[in-house]
Amino acid sequence: MRYFIDSISIFGIDFVLVKFYRTIPNFIITARNCVKNMRNIIWNVILITTGSVICAVAVNSILIPKQFLAGGFTGLSLLIHYALPFIPVGVVYLALNIPVFIFVWLFVGHRFFFYSIAGMLVYSLAVLIPFPEIM
Repeated sequence: MRYFIDSISIFGIDFVLVKFYRTIPNFIITARNCVKNMRNIIWNVILITTGSVICAVAVNSILIPKQFLAGGFTGLSLLIHYALPFIPVGVVYLALNIPVFIFVWLFVGHRFFFYSIAGMLVYSLAVLIPFPEIM
């Protein structure tokens, strides 16, 4: 046990405080941080997967059957798919993102890179799955 001595003065009366601290071994603190980080990573991947699947369902159920366009790489992928229907939207989306991910790897943090790769792969694969059309 470690202790810490401090003194305070209340209304001119000095008090000596002795606080005892229980030391926790360093490997326990490191293990707790590792478990906490793993929970955060798993939770973030679950959220990214859920969002990517919801977007893919919207693209397959609404945009493609009605031949609407969207913004960004999804819209560009849809435009290429409408011009060349034999190329799936997911494959075009994946191909368009490859140069962007090379840039991201070089200039942006690695955590952002891996989360973005996860989202892009889930979205590209989920767009390939046929969903029923929503009226």
